[in-house]
Amino acid sequence: MVFTEWQVDAITLSAYSEQDLVAPFLVYLGKAVFVLCRTSNASAAQLQEYLTAESPFYFHVVQESKNWGTADQLGLEIGTTTLDVLKSVRAIAPERLILVRSIWQEGVSLPQILAAGLNHNGEGLLIPVPQDWMSGEDLAEIVVFLDHEQDVKNRLRASGYQAHSVLTISEVIETLQQAGRISEAEIGRFKSETH
Repeated sequence: MVFTEWQVDAITLSAYSEQDLVAPFLVYLGKAVFVLCRTSNASAAQLQEYLTAESPFYFHVVQESKNWGTADQLGLEIGTTTLDVLKSVRAIAPERLILVRSIWQEGVSLPQILAAGLNHNGEGLLIPVPQDWMSGEDLAEIVVFLDHEQDVKNRLRASGYQAHSVLTISEVIETLQQAGRISEAEIGRFKSETH
């Protein structure tokens, strides 16, 4: 089993094997299990958007997978480049943790993503930072971008959401520094640009 032999913390599984494949993974406390409900691949639209636009196949996958485990045991992986898909999945599964991929598109801001995907408690959304952001030479500029987006926390609170699941820019910098991904010079440059 991947949780014991490879020591991974999370796994994404295909929905097509249904509960028979998912059930053995749910017995590992403290491990995350996600069911792939939708991808952002354009060629997958024929299958994912089947039968109608009002009731696409991936809606049925989301609904069915909710029967396979509790909200504490099972999350949903959604690949999308549009906020409407994320909003729709959140409406179907308000209690589930959603791992959303491919959402970082030009013109889509962090506040929009959070507004579309967080549940009423201000939780339930896992947004991977794109890998190219972490390895690029523009890391300081990305941190500045995230700092400008930090006002999100205040806006979420003002809208009635608990925002404790949103990282502060200081937490992002500390994590990057501990991982050796940001230098003292970049931290200094960031501080001078934001203050």
